[in-house]
Amino acid sequence: MDNISIISIEKRPKSKKYNLITTKDDYVISEEIIVKYQLNKDKSFTEKEFNQLIEDILEDEYFNKVLNLLSVSYKSEYEIIKYIHDKEIKNKQFLKPKQIENIISKLKELNYIDDKRVCTSVIDYYIRNNKGPLFIKQKLKEKKIKEDLINECLMVYDDDIQSEIIVKILEKENNKNYTLKKFKNNLSNKLIRNGFSSSLVYKLIDRMQYDDNSELLIEKDFNKVYNRIKNKDKSENEKKQLIIQGLLSKGYEYSLIKKYLNESNFL
Repeated sequence: MDNISIISIEKRPKSKKYNLITTKDDYVISEEIIVKYQLNKDKSFTEKEFNQLIEDILEDEYFNKVLNLLSVSYKSEYEIIKYIHDKEIKNKQFLKPKQIENIISKLKELNYIDDKRVCTSVIDYYIRNNKGPLFIKQKLKEKKIKEDLINECLMVYDDDIQSEIIVKILEKENNKNYTLKKFKNNLSNKLIRNGFSSSLVYKLIDRMQYDDNSELLIEKDFNKVYNRIKNKDKSENEKKQLIIQGLLSKGYEYSLIKKYLNESNFL
């Protein structure tokens, strides 16, 4: 079988890459490949040697794709491997497992893979965006970072920092459209969904002073509930119980409901 020879190596315009033109096919390569193989015009390869060159060109291409990804933000080892697999499927160019291992190993040697640094970066980002530690922990788990490392990194996010953030959030809130009970319940659910400690949330909300607009709102909510059930095939007593249940679910105190129903002559 004839050897495969290089016809030319040409610098690509406005790029750090080169066009490698051979007697078999054309390829885009980096300067690193040129140096590694000492490529030059008329250099020849056996079929086996050339296949190894092609493997290295592909590995180098994916390595540089990952470098471009990491120039935007830190990624965990899992995210990098997933990125490579996604690119393989998209480009229909598949690496051997050993090639992926080589890429990961090289990235680690160059300190581009550091899951602790990823932890620190993610925690800092989400603290600045008012997310609690449980929310952050879930995000780090999605990156397949080891739980002991996550827990170690999250030690910086203590109750004092949580309290400071929660209080700042609570100070911006005001109650206009809900009963006090409903308003506090909505607030606590929102903060817990955002990953804050439930016990800390309840304690801090209870300390805050908010307006209770129950007496101003009950007529409007009564009418909503009443209009929803007035045409139902129910006795007056059954309708009354449905109204009471509906208003209780909106956070009204039973004593206020009874008072309103008495004053409105509904009972």
